[in-house]
Amino acid sequence: MRDAEGRLAGWRGTGADVTASKHAEARIEQLTTRDALTGLPNSTLLADRASQAILGAARTRAQFALLCIDLDRFKLVNESLGHRTGDALLRSVAERLSNAFAGDTLSRLGGDDFVLLKSIKSVEDAAVLAQRILGVLARPFTVDGKTLSVAASIGISIYPNDGRDFVELLKNADAALYHAKESGRDTWRLFAPALNKRAAERLRLENELRGALAKNELVLHWQPVVRGWPPELGASPLHWRGRVVGAEALVRWQHPERGLLAPEHFVPLAEECGLIRAVGDWTLERALAQAGAWQQRYGSKLWYAVNVSAPELAQRESYVGKLKFLLKEHKLEGRNLELEVTERVLMTGLAENVATLKSIGELGVRFAIDDFGTGYSSLAYLRQLPIDKLKIDRSFLASIDAQAADEAIVRAIVALATTLGISVAAEGVERPAQLERLLALGCEEWQGHYFSASLDAAAFEALLSQAFSARTARSSEA
Repeated sequence: MRDAEGRLAGWRGTGADVTASKHAEARIEQLTTRDALTGLPNSTLLADRASQAILGAARTRAQFALLCIDLDRFKLVNESLGHRTGDALLRSVAERLSNAFAGDTLSRLGGDDFVLLKSIKSVEDAAVLAQRILGVLARPFTVDGKTLSVAASIGISIYPNDGRDFVELLKNADAALYHAKESGRDTWRLFAPALNKRAAERLRLENELRGALAKNELVLHWQPVVRGWPPELGASPLHWRGRVVGAEALVRWQHPERGLLAPEHFVPLAEECGLIRAVGDWTLERALAQAGAWQQRYGSKLWYAVNVSAPELAQRESYVGKLKFLLKEHKLEGRNLELEVTERVLMTGLAENVATLKSIGELGVRFAIDDFGTGYSSLAYLRQLPIDKLKIDRSFLASIDAQAADEAIVRAIVALATTLGISVAAEGVERPAQLERLLALGCEEWQGHYFSASLDAAAFEALLSQAFSARTARSSEA
């Protein structure tokens, strides 16, 4: 302010409280750059920091690693314990990793996918870093009063060797991540150029699998299950057909270009991309429809086995209701159905699975633990679950006639089953020497190529017709 002569007389100003505006700006920045669940940098902020890291590394000719971290089988946590528990677990994982790698950029891209940026001096440093992450996550988490174990798969790309920009580095680390998952999970892999081709192939196969369900390209094969020994050692399997007691339903994919694909070529992919429940529903419906038809034709002495995945079992009462409906719809007695579940599936939400299996057991359906001996070492769950059968994994039969250790394992499993009052079976019998040792140890129920490979429905029905005719002829003679 100035007086009449223009001299400075003083100042007059206005003020405003901009606290709310500043808070709003901070909130907007939080929403646009931070993950809402964990508070970690989101993909936008990660891309910005990666660009800065690239500029800095280019000036100093340094290296840094980009690690894609994916929690193994996290979907099972959501499906069995609920999304609330899953979100709490993600927050705990984020907090533990943030504390372990304070000062480095750790981001959550969504779901159970995390990314870590860290400067390194050599490729060996990246390997040590990945192993450290696995160690940090190996300690159990306590979430909502539950103790949860977490494992992860990690893919690594390194600037500048594996990419000159963020998009390329992320893509290559993701390819390495899938390689780690294919290698058995709970491990890490470095990027190699050949992985890009594999990643493209995997994406193509995933898209084709989605179409396979709509195009009815899945088919069921049936592997006969045999009881006992042939009439004479070395007798032709053609003479054993009267000893068939059941069959296991095995899903196959009749690929239009690659031919008939076995489950190991597409079921793990179905688990990863969320199609396993759809594949399981298709398998259950088709298997029970076919088994019901065979029961009407050949009687109720035969039983039929179907494999169950964790996502299916996680449906709880919905799965029980579906099973009850299909049994009634196809006029199949519950006692003629056997559900095969692996130890890993059983231990995912054990308390909930106990209740679900008991509900299913009320329908008369029986249960078998598949691949027994290859999963959890604790046997305490056998006392809790309504299990009717243990299926010895084929890996223990490979050298049962030559390796004392394998024979000892099979003997122990048979003794355990006998003590618990449940039956025992074996899969993967390929040679007469294997069968001889197996039967001598007290396991009479078995399946494998020594008797028959899996058959399509028409071929298995022909086998049943011959067995049925042979039994009828023997009854007439008696």
